[in-house]
Amino acid sequence: MAEKLKVAIIGAGLGGLTLAKTLLQQPRPVEVCIYEAWDHWKVRGGKTSQVDGFDVHFHANGIELYSMHLPACTAMRKDLQKILVDSLPSSCIKLGHKLVEITEGTDEVTLEFENGERATAHLLVASDGIHSFARQKIFGGDQPEFTGFRVLYSLSSKHFRADPTVAHVHWKEVDGAGYGLLDLTAGKGENRHDVMIIIMRSEEQVTDRWDSTLVKERLEEFAAHVAPDHPVLGKAVECSEVCFDWGIYKQPTRDSWISPKGRVVLLGDAAHATAPFMGQGANMAMHDAFCLGEILMNEKIAMQDGLKLYETSRKAYCEAVVSKSSMVGGLHTASGFKATLRNNFLCWMMLRTMRKVVATDPTARKPWEEKSPRRFSRFFQQLGKKIQGICSPASHSSQRSWRQDLMTETRLLEFFQRHMHHELECHQKTQQNFEAVVASQTFELEEELRLTFSSQMTLEGLLRNEELRAEAMKQSEREFKAPFRSRLREMQAAAEARLKLQKLFTSVAFTCLGQPIPTEGEPVDTPEAQLNYLKAYKFNEVAHQHFRQQQIDAQQAALRAQAHHHAQQAAAQQVVLQQAAQAGLAQQPVPQQAPPPQGPPAQAPPAAPPAQAPPPAPLPRPQEAVLPQANAPKAKAVPQVPENALRAGPKGPPPTAMPPP
Repeated sequence: MAEKLKVAIIGAGLGGLTLAKTLLQQPRPVEVCIYEAWDHWKVRGGKTSQVDGFDVHFHANGIELYSMHLPACTAMRKDLQKILVDSLPSSCIKLGHKLVEITEGTDEVTLEFENGERATAHLLVASDGIHSFARQKIFGGDQPEFTGFRVLYSLSSKHFRADPTVAHVHWKEVDGAGYGLLDLTAGKGENRHDVMIIIMRSEEQVTDRWDSTLVKERLEEFAAHVAPDHPVLGKAVECSEVCFDWGIYKQPTRDSWISPKGRVVLLGDAAHATAPFMGQGANMAMHDAFCLGEILMNEKIAMQDGLKLYETSRKAYCEAVVSKSSMVGGLHTASGFKATLRNNFLCWMMLRTMRKVVATDPTARKPWEEKSPRRFSRFFQQLGKKIQGICSPASHSSQRSWRQDLMTETRLLEFFQRHMHHELECHQKTQQNFEAVVASQTFELEEELRLTFSSQMTLEGLLRNEELRAEAMKQSEREFKAPFRSRLREMQAAAEARLKLQKLFTSVAFTCLGQPIPTEGEPVDTPEAQLNYLKAYKFNEVAHQHFRQQQIDAQQAALRAQAHHHAQQAAAQQVVLQQAAQAGLAQQPVPQQAPPPQGPPAQAPPAAPPAQAPPPAPLPRPQEAVLPQANAPKAKAVPQVPENALRAGPKGPPPTAMPPP
């Protein structure tokens, strides 16, 4: 008797529940256990597809373009999950088991959970979603890729849509950005929910958690900006009970879904998370589960071979659906030329792709059976067999039957020819329309390039004018600063001359005092050096005061001499007048004399005072003296001078101050 197969399923989503249901329905003995991290049932997502039918109408800028019938209907995910949970034994589902460690061996895999429990199994199926812990642990850490799409999702149990059997897709373009608005109905009867979905592009990476709720007022503002004239969007916002702001991510393509030791396999979003624009995320997970369950329950296929068969049957198909779903999202959010191309040519291709994907039935063929040939391949095979039969005379009993078969085949060939001719005409018309659109867009691009070139030339001219203006401003600035720079140089030269004069006067003062002239950098921290500086400073002040007093005395002497001269002239005139009166000449006409000059009488020009020299700069005080340097020579010994002699000043006549050079 074969050993009972033990299968551990991580994640109680639709994929994991469908796999458990498939395994338990088969006659082969199997032990199945589903481990769910949450301690209560938590449904993620909004709807999923089931086999039935409804109509979809496509609109662009308020005009209906196409309509199609899809062999599928929508149902609430939580309702389908409840059906699967109720059909399974309660012992095979364990809630509150968060996986924290996986140890993969050659014969079995060991699981460790956060609550301390351990479990072993022959096969571990990771169906724990896009952020799968098992995938990151066994296959290496990777992060989902942001597709650049963002979805605003509104769900309401209040019925705001008139016809639940018809879905509408409206394409809008606002401010150069494309938006896709989808309204549909999920479920029936008491479980009916009306859904409103807004698809858009987003440079910002929005979280992909379904727990990310959206404020209703924000959704209302967005709806008023994008589609204020939408027939049901306003009602959807008013009746909305749950609003999601959902970032769309996809799983990076990997080389294999099977671990190196063959004891761990991926399923559903853990293997191929996709964008929701074709409604195939949950469907593909359930298809994966059904295919894997059928293979594991086939006793003629070993488990390792079965896993490879499962990967071969599902991997290429799921990756193609992921790629097509992203392409459909790009068509929903197209703008400009791409939107025109979508509305006129690409929409029917999208509809055909969606119809083909939705109509896929995973139960129509066993995974280990060969695929049936395509329609045209089957037609040519039948045609070849019939032609081979016609060419064989033994297969016909009479000439009449041979002619009838020939006429039948001729009609078939004519029908095929007409069909191909019709297809060729359709392709030619499509190509002509496409060429016309391309020519129109090319002309518009050429006009835009011409306008851009003219604008560029204008900007270049403005830039040159600004450069010339900046150069003129720089020249004006240089001319304006030139006088100030020359004046600054003159002031610097005057300051240097004054400094030289001060040094010279200081040297003369030290020489007159009979003290050695201190060199630059000589230390003045000794009492003798400080006293010498004080003596020189005192001598400098006394000499300057004496010089100024001499100048004042000379000016006063000149003024006294001038006053004495005027007094002598006045006395002489008085004497002459008295003598004339005494001589009796008072009545005789006095000879006219020249009027005296106005103002004071002429005086001899006084001697020019000696040029006054600017007061010598005071010597540095002791606290401001030059500090000693490291290698400076020691100060020379200076004789002590009594303090009372310094206060009294030098005895005898004041020293003669030397005029400035």
